[in-house]
Amino acid sequence: MRKSKCYITSLLVLLFSSSCKEEIPFDIPVSERNLVLNSLITNDSLINAHVYRSSLVTDNFTDDLYVNNATVALFQNNELVENLTFLADGTYQSQVTKAKAGETYALKVNSPTGQNAEGSVSVLYPVPIMAFDSIGIVRDGINGEKVLLQVKFKDDGNTKNYYRVSVAANETHSYYDPENPEMRQQIYFLRQWIESNDPGLDADYDNYLYFSDVLFNGKEYSFDLLMNTYDFDYNNDYFYVLLENLSYDFYRYSVAIPAHFDAEEMKFFMEAVLVYNNIENGLGIIGSSAASVDSLYNSNYNPDLFR
Repeated sequence: MRKSKCYITSLLVLLFSSSCKEEIPFDIPVSERNLVLNSLITNDSLINAHVYRSSLVTDNFTDDLYVNNATVALFQNNELVENLTFLADGTYQSQVTKAKAGETYALKVNSPTGQNAEGSVSVLYPVPIMAFDSIGIVRDGINGEKVLLQVKFKDDGNTKNYYRVSVAANETHSYYDPENPEMRQQIYFLRQWIESNDPGLDADYDNYLYFSDVLFNGKEYSFDLLMNTYDFDYNNDYFYVLLENLSYDFYRYSVAIPAHFDAEEMKFFMEAVLVYNNIENGLGIIGSSAASVDSLYNSNYNPDLFR
């Protein structure tokens, strides 16, 4: 029996040691790049558009995909209002026109290669926040203590609504300027980490939560948010909750993005995730957002520490 085991082991070693690699040439067909147009049009703001070429599986991070010399025409209710001005890295912006609720805007892109792409969206009205309060402290058995916040608003029963909520803060940080013998301070407006136990709220990578009014159409609705207790330190004076009323197309695009990034990280080991697209003759998304804002004062804020 020992001899048999020994012979089998020797045979396996011989097989694996004698194996060799065979290189199989594989040419990936290079298809035509598509024109990509992305724009989130927000109420009472200048209009931005991001234009670039779609990437291929053979591309690397050094490939320049920005389209910096395109013509981007802006239409309001089917009338040309202006051509967007190029800023940098495929970004274009209106100089005069600010988006208005209830209006429909279209972007039409003409690239130097002759490719065209366009999309349109109607700007929605903001949904007012009725209340934004701190309820107390809750304990998470794994992650420690959390601050419990509550947001309340009244949904518009005449339309189907799709929402995005986030919390931001003015964070004050001090630093020493070696050329001036005194402490200086810098204020950053930063989006905070949030989560929710509400099963109707979906999270993404950028500290946003998404939900629709399918369960409370036309009614008052309250939902809870959880934040880390250490975010309520002396650096932050106010916390601001932003409740955005999103266009349906942008909502569908946003909730698909996390799954798309997961599949992209896994490369060939996961099935492709379709990301919503509403651009004619190209790829991308044009959506709209109308935000309402409410604030909550942080009682732990200590401005004397920055003087």
